[in-house]
Amino acid sequence: MKKKENQRIMLTKRLLKESFVDLLMQKDIRKISIRELCEKAGVNHCTFYNHYGSQYDLLAEMEQDLQKSIETTLANTQEDEQLAALLSYLQDNIKITKLLINNNLDPGYPERLFSMPFIQHLFADKFGTLSESKNYEYISNFIFYGTFRVAQMWINKSDRESPQEMAQLFLSLLGTK
Repeated sequence: MKKKENQRIMLTKRLLKESFVDLLMQKDIRKISIRELCEKAGVNHCTFYNHYGSQYDLLAEMEQDLQKSIETTLANTQEDEQLAALLSYLQDNIKITKLLINNNLDPGYPERLFSMPFIQHLFADKFGTLSESKNYEYISNFIFYGTFRVAQMWINKSDRESPQEMAQLFLSLLGTK
């Protein structure tokens, strides 16, 4: 019986998340009502509140799900192929990636995305010695936001380069290849 309950919960959450993404593509998060979201998902609003307190809680869970999936993907990838694997994952999940990267749904999301151990390791390998520099904060922000903006441009292109090509570009921009 418990397995059926878990499957039902997973289905409910999936329906809510898919409907939420569809609504976010049309309007600002602040203009999405719980009633509207539940109607679109075909879920009772009481059921929604069994799992989430607000649409912001749903968004936070979606971000966490994406982070966990990325981390799992990278954990199962050889170190020298992780950047291309990350970009492939983002491309394969383009709908949610675009929403999270383009909108001001959660201004802290890019920072959490780039604080993943793999990305921190990549930056530390190249720029770790700069941490003693008095300009470290400027340099790290330049690298972080510049890299994020290039990734955002790539995600938004309709005819985008392959993840492998972009991985090579990032590595060359960071001076690692």
